[in-house]
Amino acid sequence: MIGRMPRNVLIVKLSAMGDVLQALDGLEALDLPAGQNRIVWAVKAGLEPLFAGVSSVAEVISVPKSLWHWHALRPRVGGQRFDITVDLQGLAKSHLLARFLGCREIVSGGTLESRDWLSPRFSARTLDWRAPTARAWYGGLIHWALAGRLPDPPIQRPRAQPPARGVKDVRRVLCAPGAAWPTKRLPLASWLKLLTGARAAFPGAALALLQGTGGEERAFAAALAQQAASQGLALLPPLSLEALKSEILSAQVYLGMDSGPGHWAARLGLETLLFYGPSLPAYYDRSASPPAHARGTCHLGVTFRTRCPNLRRCNSCSALESADAESAFAEFLAARFVP
Repeated sequence: MIGRMPRNVLIVKLSAMGDVLQALDGLEALDLPAGQNRIVWAVKAGLEPLFAGVSSVAEVISVPKSLWHWHALRPRVGGQRFDITVDLQGLAKSHLLARFLGCREIVSGGTLESRDWLSPRFSARTLDWRAPTARAWYGGLIHWALAGRLPDPPIQRPRAQPPARGVKDVRRVLCAPGAAWPTKRLPLASWLKLLTGARAAFPGAALALLQGTGGEERAFAAALAQQAASQGLALLPPLSLEALKSEILSAQVYLGMDSGPGHWAARLGLETLLFYGPSLPAYYDRSASPPAHARGTCHLGVTFRTRCPNLRRCNSCSALESADAESAFAEFLAARFVP
């Protein structure tokens, strides 16, 4: 348990959706004493619904994307002053935001991929460390900022639960082929096999397809819906986060990619099967159970500890092309369901 700590704490983790959820998992894994601190979280505008029901966060600050609109934040923050800011974003932009909000002390961390090299230079304290999982990295940095030490024992994944669902209890399966980058998408042929397996496994369930947010994601979803029309697949319209949450809560099974909605589905208690390409499920997946995730191999032989350094610029990534969707679904079905 953390002992004495600052009264007002600002956590800055603006995006992306999946990373914010990982950071929330890390915060909730800590044994924070009730009533001794007030945690305020700054997040990108539009992601506020992720915090519904999160009792450990007292207030959420919605941050506009453009710096020119930050002037509207000061009336929202009012006269409150933060004793410490934990910058989980690790970018110059997040440090500027903390300074703009009048933060006295900023704590940041290093070694998590995609961090701005400038940000640690502006921090009063910087922790450069490695953790076995993303949630452990985020939670450990928060703990170190508030208590001056890393959590002991370290943050672990939630324990895998035994199979509790019968296949006949599955009334709705949510399928999400989209992801922010093409390198994180399963090929169309693999999705067709996956949907065929889902229809056979859950004959009485409704299959619903999420479109995603980008133009390429929606075009892919439309093509999949057309080719899988015989499976009775319903293509859902574009959804707000509130509507997405309702769709997730109406389902029992989620099949998708390593993306924000997939991690949200796992957090909300669905049986999830996520496919990983240029990221390691051992680091990012919420479940320690292999049937909850699957991954292909990189034909270029690139190795990495968390995610591929070429994630955003690789034009030849075929890691997901080699992923065996049929076998992954069969293992998932056998491990997580009872006849």
